[in-house]
Amino acid sequence: MQKEKILVVDDEKIILKTDSVCRNFTIGDGSIVHALKNVSADIYKGKLTVFRGRSGSSKTTLINIMGALDNPTSGKVWFDGEEISSFSTKQQDALRRNKMAFVFQSVALVSTMTALENV
Repeated sequence: MQKEKILVVDDEKIILKTDSVCRNFTIGDGSIVHALKNVSADIYKGKLTVFRGRSGSSKTTLINIMGALDNPTSGKVWFDGEEISSFSTKQQDALRRNKMAFVFQSVALVSTMTALENV
């Protein structure tokens, strides 16, 4: 895929961008839950960004989409100037392996393993 022009606002690089991202889920009775509706956000390189809200407000859903762990129902996501929302599973895996890192709120470490084994 071809990289788009790197996004810069006031001399600060946008490392991650969402544009009109929606995520819908179908539940057991066939009804649709609209978890995210037209979310647009700019995340700047080297800046702390915090998502806060009550439980169930879809913060994790948004972060999973931004981190290429899930795909939006519609809308687009760019990382480092490259549109990633239509990446294949293999491309998503490579992106996370080579360019992203996550710090999870709930750590799922196995207590009988060393730190290296847990990684």
